[in-house]
Amino acid sequence: MSYNISVTETAILAIEVFRRAYCSIGFNDFLASRNCIHSMSHPGHSWENSPMERWWNDFKLIWLAKRA
Repeated sequence: MSYNISVTETAILAIEVFRRAYCSIGFNDFLASRNCIHSMSHPGHSWENSPMERWWNDFKLIWLAKRA
């Protein structure tokens, strides 16, 4: 398990969490035991992640609208 706690979210912190997780044999074994595949866009193909980015955008807008 890997996590970082900070006042603000930064790319450096997120990268460090993934470095520790992806280097973990336990993490990789866990994914393999559930027939999971690492989901990462290919270099130069950022559109591959666009459906999830759209979902998060909608989620945040709706969530924030209910709290404004």
